[in-house]
Amino acid sequence: RFVDHKYSNTQTYSMRVTGVDGWAVTESFQLEGGAGAGRQQVVVGADEMSFVLRRLAVERTAIEFSPYLMARGDAALRAHWSSRSSGYPGGQQEGSWMVTSRVHGEDTVSVPGGSFKVTRVDVSGRREQGAVLGSAITASSIPARFLYQVWYAPEARRYVRVRHQLWSIGGALIGDDSLELVSYKTE
Repeated sequence: RFVDHKYSNTQTYSMRVTGVDGWAVTESFQLEGGAGAGRQQVVVGADEMSFVLRRLAVERTAIEFSPYLMARGDAALRAHWSSRSSGYPGGQQEGSWMVTSRVHGEDTVSVPGGSFKVTRVDVSGRREQGAVLGSAITASSIPARFLYQVWYAPEARRYVRVRHQLWSIGGALIGDDSLELVSYKTE
């Protein structure tokens, strides 16, 4: 379930893994109620530290960070963590982002889909100086800083909760959304 806390919008979607070939995970994505662009199929690299965009509606996109990074357990996560994550796709403005990551210890989290032992990962970023130039008018809308928190659950082989916040050059909160697992089953 995707919740946009800034603009009070909630959308539910289904995600189905349709194939796994090494680290390549093929998944099928569909918005509940048939809204949006229909069923979308994509291949996600489970060993890649990168962002994945999910088109939810004409002007809505959910941003996911490496959804399957813990698919092979915590050791895999820590082994791949030395890599630098790829750029940040938030906002339409060009510019380089300095992205940092931090892995936290184990915890337990409850979401509508159940209670899980998780490892929290924080990914944060700032635009490099000079990349956020703009007038006072655009200072309230150009993304300059983000915090992306993700709770990976080995049992689900995916994350079960995400919180993504985005601030403008002027410091205003311009994006605040979350994703939570509502239900899941293994086959």
